[in-house]
Amino acid sequence: MICRRCGREIPKTLYCIYCGSSLSDEEKTPDTEFPEFGSAETSIESVGPRTFPEVPDESYFQTPQDFKMPVESPATVNEESDPSTDHVMAELKKFQLWRLKLFRVLADGKVTVDVFKKIYDEYVSDIDRLDEIRSDMISHYQGQYEEKLAQLKGSEMDREELQVRAEVGQIPESELMVRMPEINNRISALTLETSKLESKLSHLNNPLGDMPPKDVLELEKATLKNLEALDGLVADGRMGDELRNKIRGDLTPVVTMFEGVLGVKKEAEKELMNELDTLEVRFKIGEITLSEYESLRQGVLNRLEQLWV
Repeated sequence: MICRRCGREIPKTLYCIYCGSSLSDEEKTPDTEFPEFGSAETSIESVGPRTFPEVPDESYFQTPQDFKMPVESPATVNEESDPSTDHVMAELKKFQLWRLKLFRVLADGKVTVDVFKKIYDEYVSDIDRLDEIRSDMISHYQGQYEEKLAQLKGSEMDREELQVRAEVGQIPESELMVRMPEINNRISALTLETSKLESKLSHLNNPLGDMPPKDVLELEKATLKNLEALDGLVADGRMGDELRNKIRGDLTPVVTMFEGVLGVKKEAEKELMNELDTLEVRFKIGEITLSEYESLRQGVLNRLEQLWV
């Protein structure tokens, strides 16, 4: 739907997620082609404000009526931007990071298990709700992508068929000149649409967004450390087996996600480390001089440094 106050395209909610204006029944405009993702129980606005003190330098999720952004006219909105997708992914990333930080607070003994479990359950509920919306979006855009891709392939076949018919003389060159521009325009439009849908799907399938690889690596290390600390918390009597198993079950998919994001980087790092070892052996047996070794070694080290930027 379209907000009458700021003109932005938004999911069907009680309040605009950009300007905060009320979207009562008498103010609603007809639905756009963008679907209503999730039911009333899985809508974005159901993620309510916290009742516990805010963490310093971190703002908790605000309700739609408190969520303010600069008002832009439809003409100034970037057509490549998808506010609904961006909003869901930003909130999902935020709760994921808060949950991981909460484990560290528990391991450091800075929170009781009862308070930890209360906050933890809220985060898990928010993550599950937002992840369901994300799954609905992926399903919607995947369907659109497959449809547009099929249309694109069909149009490319139409173009090839038309060229072949003109080549063998079935249709005159003049007919080819008349019909070809329309097909080419259709192919260009479909190519652009499929490219945009690929971008949206890529964004939705990356819960960590544009987080630098180095930060993701540090987050993975912290998560693995948290997993290792669970047994110690049980042994100390600070946590029961049931809560430990629940946390372990929640963290394991997160570790798998990290592996998917960092797998290529880690493989490249392994190859560069092997290259360093090879250079050292070549220097020790006298195949290369000291100056050559130092120069080549520095080049590999520079590539290692750039790998995690």
